[in-house]
Amino acid sequence: MKKEWKNKWDSIVKKVFSVESLPVQPLWLNFQRKQDEEEFTNQYYKNILTRVRVWMLISTSGILLLQFIDYLLTGKFMNDAFAIRFEIFLPFSLLFILITFTNLYIDFFQYLNLLWIFMTSLGGIITAILCPEASLPFILASMALFFIASFVLFGLKPYFALIGNTILAIGLLWILINQKILHPSYTWPIIILLFIFLIVGYYAGWKIELLERKLYWSVKKQKSF
Repeated sequence: MKKEWKNKWDSIVKKVFSVESLPVQPLWLNFQRKQDEEEFTNQYYKNILTRVRVWMLISTSGILLLQFIDYLLTGKFMNDAFAIRFEIFLPFSLLFILITFTNLYIDFFQYLNLLWIFMTSLGGIITAILCPEASLPFILASMALFFIASFVLFGLKPYFALIGNTILAIGLLWILINQKILHPSYTWPIIILLFIFLIVGYYAGWKIELLERKLYWSVKKQKSF
């Protein structure tokens, strides 16, 4: 019985996560040969560094922009969320972007980018608690977009992004429910929506990385002829 279920699972994985002739593990996309994996990751990380820095700056600007949205909606610029955005997150963000210019960043690319996702999302969660009620829909919409963007824009491996964002989604739900920000009647719709975001985000990130690995493998094979 177990073997039958395993065969069915393997069949589903091969159909949904088809890698064709590319020598990688279907779900995680790691090359079968360690040397190929190291060559790809070193080349890939360096190629996307500029993109990652740009999106970090855009994310930072987006969080700071929410302060001005607070002002437009309430007429009050200084509020409880100001300190989180400008006195804690802004210095952290600028320091982190500077770190991206060091070798340390390349060596720990996945872990440091996961830390970035955590800290940025945590800043969003805390400001969701502290912000004026009128601003809450804008913050939640921004966080939903950031959840999906983190799968495809920051170079995280899909399973890294999935684990990180699942933890953050659980944390966000707990805070919204515990602080009575989220009405009980919306709990299950929000859970289902977050689940869809996670699945769509994972598959989008997986597909993009697969295309990058196919391109690398094609160029490598051409050079070997």
